[in-house]
Amino acid sequence: MAERYDRELKDVFAVQDEITKKIITALDVKLTRGEWGRIVSKGTENLEAYLKSQEAASCADQSTRESLERGRSLSEEAIALDPQFPHPYHVMGFST
Repeated sequence: MAERYDRELKDVFAVQDEITKKIITALDVKLTRGEWGRIVSKGTENLEAYLKSQEAASCADQSTRESLERGRSLSEEAIALDPQFPHPYHVMGFST
């Protein structure tokens, strides 16, 4: 399956990140937390959205009813701050 990635030259790193994420997803690659962190940290310039997303991931890892609800709430807050940041959507998938 071929896809086109036509963007302005100034967006070359964003395109590179997008392609990397698609390849990883397609190959079902298992990443360590550090590797995944390096990928998703490039997804936003909004520090508050990033921090809320990280806290949401920590809550999702605890897997209690309360922590999953808290993780979902934090993910929603992060999405409200930066709707283009993919990580909180990913975390929300684990918090439902």
